[in-house]
Amino acid sequence: MKANTTRTSTKRLIGGLIGCAITVLMSYVINPPAGLTHSAMVGLGIFLCAVVFWIFEVFADYVTAILMCSAWAGSRIVPFNIAFAQFSTDSFWLLVGALGLGVAVTKSGLLNRFSLVIMKLFPASFSGQTAGLVVAGNLIGPLIPSVTAKCAIAAPFARGVSV
Repeated sequence: MKANTTRTSTKRLIGGLIGCAITVLMSYVINPPAGLTHSAMVGLGIFLCAVVFWIFEVFADYVTAILMCSAWAGSRIVPFNIAFAQFSTDSFWLLVGALGLGVAVTKSGLLNRFSLVIMKLFPASFSGQTAGLVVAGNLIGPLIPSVTAKCAIAAPFARGVSV
C-alpha cells in the first residue's frame, strides 16, 4: 500500500514539474512564431501546463481548471469576467443544484428505499425485476432534473442491484 502511494506521489510530482517547465519554456524561452504575441505564448503555456496536470492527475480536474482560469486572469492574458464566464451562467448553477440534489437523495438512502419498495411489487423473476426497474426509473426520473445527476445516481444503484 505504501509503495503504491509513493509511486502516485512521485508521478504527481514529476507531472507538476513537467507542467511548470512547459509553462516556463513557452513563456520565456521559446520565441513566439509569426502571428503570435508573447501573451499568446504565455496563455498557451498555461493551457499546456493544465493538460499535463490532467494527464498526471497532479490535482483533481476541477482544481486544475480553476487554477488555469486563475493563472490566465492573474497574468492579465484574459480578463477575469471572460476567464470565469462559464461559472456565472444559469446552466452551471442549475447543474450544481441538480448534482447537489442527486447527492442528497443518494446519501440519504431515500432513492434506494423507494426503488426497492417498487421492486417488491413485482415478481422475483428476471422479467419481473426488469419491469420493476423500468417502472422505478420512470417514476424517479422526473424528480431529478439533470441527466448527469441521474447517471451518477443510477450507476451505483444498478451495480448494487445486479450483485
